[in-house]
Amino acid sequence: MQNINELESDFEKCEKCGSNMIYSINHNGLHCSFCNSVKIVSDVPSSFRHSLNNFVHDEKKEEQKQVNLFKCENCGADIKLNNLQISNKCPYCDSANVMDINEYQGLRPDSIIKFAIPSESVGHYFKSSLKYKFFVPRAFKKQPAQSCITALYFPSFTFDATTFTTYNGTLYRYEKSGDETKKVNFYVKSNIQVQFDDVIVESSSHISQSMLNNILPYNMTSKMQYKSEYLLGYIVEKHNDLFKNAVMSSNQIMENQIVNYIVARHNAVGVEHLNKVVNYSNRYYNYTILPAYVIEYRYGKKSYKNYMNGQTGKVAGKLPVSPWKVSLVVFAVIAFIACIIYAALTNS
Repeated sequence: MQNINELESDFEKCEKCGSNMIYSINHNGLHCSFCNSVKIVSDVPSSFRHSLNNFVHDEKKEEQKQVNLFKCENCGADIKLNNLQISNKCPYCDSANVMDINEYQGLRPDSIIKFAIPSESVGHYFKSSLKYKFFVPRAFKKQPAQSCITALYFPSFTFDATTFTTYNGTLYRYEKSGDETKKVNFYVKSNIQVQFDDVIVESSSHISQSMLNNILPYNMTSKMQYKSEYLLGYIVEKHNDLFKNAVMSSNQIMENQIVNYIVARHNAVGVEHLNKVVNYSNRYYNYTILPAYVIEYRYGKKSYKNYMNGQTGKVAGKLPVSPWKVSLVVFAVIAFIACIIYAALTNS
């Protein structure tokens, strides 16, 4: 049985006409679509970080599944949010409501990176991203399919840390000897110190870490202090995983990068085996809300979903593929290999 939690919500009415206001990046504030009034929301840059070195947090509250219930400030209807949702529109009057931050269970957002690309420009950015995609059908490049575009803010944690790693093991590189290229293994033993800043780990049901990596980077210097006004009119959720799991994910991301640094440091191309001990210090985190667009469409008989960085316009995700272009490339590769074989047989 789910617990029902009654909450207070944040809501904004236009002072001139009483209509519902939502946040507009074009106006840098709350905008009324009926009378065109604007209420400026002052941006306050955020550089705050929580120390992780002595972090103690009871996550039992975050594990509890419950239904959050609050009354729409506009029409008085009851609005249900699932355990993850922060913001939702009233199903009766379409008013935007955001959970009061004081009602949060567990960790609360510290910062937000606002949308820099308005929704009306998403199509242009998406079409521009197709320009150098060879395998995408030409017709789709000229006129992408009609799509459903959803603007959402998704939760993430950013981590900072100083790492000191001692390591030993075997790396390898390729060396040319006459006409032959040989794989050469060699032993290494040393230590390395690496400073990490703003390692981003998603904690959302809407986007995976691999997809997030594909639309990075975000300019983290543009973080603003969290304000509920920024979220009015957007789909938003709170973090959907235990914080300790986000910490472990950040450790894995850092350790993978440390291995890359070690390989580069020794002019190697890969690892045979590597023993390492990583010590962390000066650890900090920030709970940051990030902007993205989800672009869903059908092309032919298939459905596609792409993601766009709401700050930079970088696009990632699976795209339609032209069968004849794939066939052309396959034919060209086969022809090239046949020419090489023919030349070799002729010379012999």
